[in-house]
Amino acid sequence: MANNKIKDKYHIPFMIEKFKDYINKKQSKYPTFEELYLQNSWVKQSVHRILKDEAGKEINEKTLTFWYMKLKEKQRKGILEKLYTNKSVQGLIFLAKYCHGIGIEKDGEESGGATELDYKLEILRHDIELFFKLARKENIDPTKKFVHLEGGRAGGKSEQVARYVILKALERRTAGSLLCGREIQKSIDTSVKPLLERIIKLYHLEKYFNITKQEILSKHNNVRIIFMGLKEASSDASDTLKSTDLLFLAWVEEAQSISELSLEKLIPTAARVEDYQIIFTYNRHRQNTIIYDYFFNENVTRERHILTQHININYYDNKFNSPELISLAELDKATNLKKWKYIWNGEPQTEFDGALWTYEEIKDLNLNLAYDKDNYVRKIVATDPATSSKDFNNEYGITVLGLTHEGYVHLIADVSGHYTASEYAKVLVKTYFNYECEAVVYEENQGGDHVANTILSESKSVRLIAVRATQSKYLRALPVANLCSQGKVYFLKSFPTLENQMLLLTIQGYQGEQGESPDRLDSFVWGVYELLGLKDANSIDVYFKRAWFKCIDDIDTEYNITNKIAYYSYKGSKSVFVLFDYFYTRDGLKQLQHFLIKDIKVYDTNDIAEKTKDYINDVNSIIAFDNENIDFRSLNTNNIDRIEIEKLKLIDYAAYSMPYIQNKLIYLAKNQELERTIIDNVCQYIPEEVKENIVLETLLELIYYENEGEALKN
Repeated sequence: MANNKIKDKYHIPFMIEKFKDYINKKQSKYPTFEELYLQNSWVKQSVHRILKDEAGKEINEKTLTFWYMKLKEKQRKGILEKLYTNKSVQGLIFLAKYCHGIGIEKDGEESGGATELDYKLEILRHDIELFFKLARKENIDPTKKFVHLEGGRAGGKSEQVARYVILKALERRTAGSLLCGREIQKSIDTSVKPLLERIIKLYHLEKYFNITKQEILSKHNNVRIIFMGLKEASSDASDTLKSTDLLFLAWVEEAQSISELSLEKLIPTAARVEDYQIIFTYNRHRQNTIIYDYFFNENVTRERHILTQHININYYDNKFNSPELISLAELDKATNLKKWKYIWNGEPQTEFDGALWTYEEIKDLNLNLAYDKDNYVRKIVATDPATSSKDFNNEYGITVLGLTHEGYVHLIADVSGHYTASEYAKVLVKTYFNYECEAVVYEENQGGDHVANTILSESKSVRLIAVRATQSKYLRALPVANLCSQGKVYFLKSFPTLENQMLLLTIQGYQGEQGESPDRLDSFVWGVYELLGLKDANSIDVYFKRAWFKCIDDIDTEYNITNKIAYYSYKGSKSVFVLFDYFYTRDGLKQLQHFLIKDIKVYDTNDIAEKTKDYINDVNSIIAFDNENIDFRSLNTNNIDRIEIEKLKLIDYAAYSMPYIQNKLIYLAKNQELERTIIDNVCQYIPEEVKENIVLETLLELIYYENEGEALKN
């Protein structure tokens, strides 16, 4: 009898609680109970056997330590089966009862009415809760209408939302629709359906679902889990999103790509059900996104803020990541911090290599002003047609621009979108008359007469101006980027989709999705060209922006001085003197070499040696572009490196040097006279007005030589 009392005293649930308390008190030495439970993947055959063998013994720290080491030993020997790869129904129920206390009253007796599905759902619910608990993040709040899970790669966002979706599908008491979508879904295989099927198998829930090729149906309550591409489902031609019935939960994966049209159709569709909820998972990648602007900009209402939950989670928060994956992320952190920030740490990328615009520059364009038609002397609609109405990567670009009385260009409206040809004509003509525009500017390369005829079929009163592209999108946008930096072009408000296209236009080309074209940006550029009389010509007009030339004070680093001097003679009459150094910075393990321009002077060629004598007393070497007119006899000729550089056109030197300047590898000493020289001779060079520019040519040849020097010498 006494032995039975001892056995009762130390029954398994009681012993597990003791073990849990012991482990949690020893957190500095051991993993927490929850971590141990997950790491060792408890199942009935192992845990129950160990604790049963110890039942009836006195529970002291020595015994508890024995249990702990016993489990660790089993794990090392590979005896324990992994919980998430080999769960039996009996094992799940055992875990629910004895590890989580599900269906067990406080006195240790089983409560009535608990079904096998109840146990499984509670395990599912517990696993979701445990994930966020270990990550030290708040759990998904079912009372919030909008839930955002944002972060970098391997944060576990999709895995946990998939569990949440299955949980909600099974626990709902009535029929309804549960939508899993992304902006572009090319096939059912690119949806989250395979992930949901894996979760269903993981928790042995197959008998509760009917899984077809296109959807998943919960048998006991008729909840349909459907999958769709939001962009196509939101179009006027399809509009299947709007017709989705009883949509109580929507999960938008890769939500950084969602369009304003999709968002504006999704929310009212879901809001028809009182207990609706929409979950967005994404790595924002870029600062300007529709999803972030819609929920978190400064103009968001207090009501929407209250209804919204934001959870930021990354790979180091996810306690289930393997050591190998964490090592991979940490390697990127050490070797390429810029890449690590936006891929692994979930930080939006605000600057792309070789991009014409940065996020901060675009942000400065926003005037946040209301439209007033009396402010403008001219207003136009600029348009760039989509290459195909069937290609949902591309849009019809339609923007409204105005020229103010003071000579500034304002982007007034952007009504670009995915339209059929007839829809496009209707939207464009309506916009034309609503804003009382004087003309429509369209690119005749794309569609030509067909575009014009489509527009005129809607209204014969529209005045058309055709333009023809002769350069790449990047070269065509260069003058507009420079005018933006000079404060001559502004936006009345923020246009996130257009701004994203601006961030992605780089010297390497447009960095958007495969097949995507920056149609909004193209139409905006054509509008600026028309209002300011720019020409689409092959020149280096306004190639270089002042923002690309940083001062040495902008960085905090030691730099190695090499003290080189470059001479250049222009047609024997004038010569340019450039004094420059090198310095080095690091990006992870990568070392970057930068130019530091210390001074630029222009002298008569005959006087160049005498004028620069004071500058070169302590220099290590002199680069002299080969010219017999320069007299170096007054100098120490031992440190002169005479070269003959390849003779190229100025446009060719500019094209080669642009990436080095644009990627901010060229720095300036803090010198007002030098800054003025750069602005006058480089940033504001207009070849139609200034036929010769020896400063610009010298600087470009110097950059060209320094980066091609070895190749030239060989």
